[in-house]
Amino acid sequence: MQSDDRFAPSRRRLVLVLASLLLGAQAPVSAQVSAQVSAQVSAQDSSPSYPVRPVRLLVGYPAGGGADGIARAVAHRLQASLGQPVVVDNKPGASTLIATHELMRAAPDGYTLMLQSSDLTIGSAMRRKSPWSLQADFSYVSTVALNPLVFVANNAVAARTLGEFVDHARSKGKDINYGSAGVGSALHLGTAELEAQTGISMTHVPYRGGAPLLQDLMSGQIAFGTLTAVSVVGREGRIHALAQTGATRHPLLPQVPTTAEAGFPKLTPTSYFVLIGPARLPADVVDRLKRELAGITASPEYRKDLTAAGAEPHYLTGTALRSYMDADLKNWQALARTANIVLED
Repeated sequence: MQSDDRFAPSRRRLVLVLASLLLGAQAPVSAQVSAQVSAQVSAQDSSPSYPVRPVRLLVGYPAGGGADGIARAVAHRLQASLGQPVVVDNKPGASTLIATHELMRAAPDGYTLMLQSSDLTIGSAMRRKSPWSLQADFSYVSTVALNPLVFVANNAVAARTLGEFVDHARSKGKDINYGSAGVGSALHLGTAELEAQTGISMTHVPYRGGAPLLQDLMSGQIAFGTLTAVSVVGREGRIHALAQTGATRHPLLPQVPTTAEAGFPKLTPTSYFVLIGPARLPADVVDRLKRELAGITASPEYRKDLTAAGAEPHYLTGTALRSYMDADLKNWQALARTANIVLED
């Protein structure tokens, strides 16, 4: 059957008209979509920057302790610089495991952060199976403080230098007991590292925290221990400090030599404090916190507060922070193998 060419021009005109109408209708729609996207971007650009509500700062230690004091010094100044409340939330227990797991479950929006300590790397190094991945489970902002340790003996011990004490412990062996704030605590690992580096072997007496350790050290129940600087001040009549692990003498203990000055340059265990968040924190949130903490850690007022707490300001971020934590992890892993230390939950 042949087609009727009489209608061909009409059909062609109809197709052209319909195409024109369709193209004309699309143009306003495209313009409308584009306008909506632009409006959304503008609204995002003009929205208030982080933070717009209170920030929670988790701390894995009880209120009133040294870590809590550092956290509150940081929170007080962050609150002023961020323009929003920064609320310290103490979640003590299980060597910071409780607080750290709560952080890991939090939304990565910058409104739940944590002041963590060396327990982050110690927890990975000393357990048979790490409870977290240092690479995958956290966002790192910066360190905020270092807490040097002090090797202390009770006054019944005749040694007055760290070298003299090592000689004394070498001759007495397991008859010398030392206390700690618990297996795997920084106050335990400081002495364990002393043993590993010098070859001495003493009897470990773990306590449930630093307070009972200090009490028995002063009363003579134990001969030796590792403390923080603030725990030593004012108690020189009952205990004596042999050496401190900082690079320089802490202002609270200007009369106490560093371990390097005492002849033990490789004996440098310290406890760091670092601000972290859940994995995948937005880059702009991390950058804002870094900027604020850079200013805070450099301020004389913050240094004054930390000196009173026996600590010192410290600021590392980015690749320098990762390198520092990697070295800390490897050090504790090596000590765990040498001293056969296993942290049980």
